[in-house]
Amino acid sequence: MLRFLLSKLSATAIPWIILHGPLRGAYWSLYPRTSYWRGAYEPEFVALLLRYLPDTKACWDIGAHFGYFSLLMERFVKPDQQVIALEPSPETFKRLSLHLRWNKSKVRTFNCAASGQSGSAVFLDYGSSLDSSNHLPYPGEWIDHPGCRHTPIVAIKLDQLMQDNNLAAPGLVKIDVEGHGQQVLLGMTTILEEHFPTLMYSVHTDEETMGMKVLLEKLGYTIQRIGLPQEPENATDYLATAPCHHAAS
Repeated sequence: MLRFLLSKLSATAIPWIILHGPLRGAYWSLYPRTSYWRGAYEPEFVALLLRYLPDTKACWDIGAHFGYFSLLMERFVKPDQQVIALEPSPETFKRLSLHLRWNKSKVRTFNCAASGQSGSAVFLDYGSSLDSSNHLPYPGEWIDHPGCRHTPIVAIKLDQLMQDNNLAAPGLVKIDVEGHGQQVLLGMTTILEEHFPTLMYSVHTDEETMGMKVLLEKLGYTIQRIGLPQEPENATDYLATAPCHHAAS
């Protein structure tokens, strides 16, 4: 009953205030994911991100979900730096847009999925359309599962997105795309080879973990885990820095 009431309250677009943490005072929806407005969302990842934001160039939030990291980027980068957010799910994009509007944000948003190829795609969800685990199909995934809903979306290579929209080259890119990270990298090879942005990314499968590691190490990136030691390698966060952008100890 409480969950139902909270979802209805959130649906009426009543803003709540984030109580603690680096986004304290920002407006947020009450449901779902109370860890956002309690200021308790992914503290290790957030702490490391804050070390890079003040000195970085433009920031890109790939898999922005409700926009927590997008707003965090905007709050802590220099005023003239551009923040870009991509979110493929139409329903989640509405919530992202709502949060940005409540906070009078200038983050530039795109309702599409970053991928290795540009074109049409399908987004899968097995539960709530606001679930953060909704995703593009995994290799061999049975997409005709009776409990799975299909949503047509647009996929785009980040190299093309940057060129077509005259975007500033990113200095930091956060990637959280539910197993699709290698494809994101394959669609931004020019960005990686010419601009060497720092990457902070989350992984969800063995294939994603190894695929991203191999590709980034070929480009000279150094990779280190952000997550806790007890977390499996395929379900944790990573920091990837180019040779000239190593993190300070």
